[in-house]
Order: sequence, then structure tokens, then C-alpha cells
Amino acid sequence: MAKKLKTISEMTQEERKLLNSELCARIPYGVICQGEYQEEASYRRPYGGWVKVKGTIEGTDNVNGDFGREKYFIIEGQSCPDSTVYPYLRPLVGECGMTTEEFEELRVICPNILYNCTKDDSWVIKFDDKYSTSPDQVGQMNRLINFLKTKQFDYCGLIESRLAVRVTKKNNPYNNRI
Repeated sequence: MAKKLKTISEMTQEERKLLNSELCARIPYGVICQGEYQEEASYRRPYGGWVKVKGTIEGTDNVNGDFGREKYFIIEGQSCPDSTVYPYLRPLVGECGMTTEEFEELRVICPNILYNCTKDDSWVIKFDDKYSTSPDQVGQMNRLINFLKTKQFDYCGLIESRLAVRVTKKNNPYNNRI
């Protein structure tokens, strides 16, 4: 069973900063998010006043600027406060994890980086020692991070920290896009 996502009150300041920076960094890569919004309905109640409607929506997010202290992301045309937005990310291993084809593509992009999947299903990524002083290191690390963002992999531990939705076969919003 999936763990419940952390609410803004459960997040540390560091977790909130990490989540916001990851959301902003993934926007060019077409990340899909779940968010909550509130809007005023187009009808009045019999006793007057507007009805507030709250719901959950999903869609590709885009930053819509900073309104005071709260940042908003636009998801399917609705402004969602950053405190309610969670990206759908793929784990590196396991269901919806890295495929053999993706792993081979990564080895071509970053040939001097060693990859190892441990028994506890975590990844160890490091430079081959004989290339440890290569000026190409930074370029290869940038290519590695861009590859992981493009494929919507969680390389920061957001899923385990309950700051992102784990992509599964049942809830995969990317379908064949990735």
C-alpha cells in the first residue's frame, strides 16, 4: 500500500525547499503533478455568498510566478499552491524503474560512470577511478542528471520521503511518453 504523502505541516524547511527546487527543475522535462486547488463556484448559495470548491487535479505543471509568500503551479488551468503539489516520479529500480534499454542508453551517454544496483534496491553511481580527474566529469554528471530528469526518475529520495507520488503500472500518468 502506498504511503500517504506528507502535508506541508509535516515537511521540514529543507524538504520543502528540495521539493520546490525539484519541481521547478523538472518543468522543462514535462513533469506531471498532483495538486489541490480552491476556486469560487459560479453559483451562489440560497443564503448568499460563494461556494468554495476543493478538488484534486493532475496535469503538466508550469510555474505561474510568486504571489507574495506562496508560489503557485498551474495544473490543468488551475492555480495550486506549492504546498499542495507533488510530482509523479519513477523509482530507479522496481516497478516502473529503469529498463534495460534505458540503462544501455545511459551507459552510452555517460561511459565513465559506474552503476551498481545493491541488494536493497538502491543505486550506487560513481566515477570510474581511472577517470576521476577527467575534465569531462562535470559534463557527464550533467548528462546523467538531465537523463534522470527527462525520464522522471527520483534521484533525490523524494518518494521515500513521501514528497512525491511513486509511479506504478496502475497510476502511470506518463504512459508511453517516457
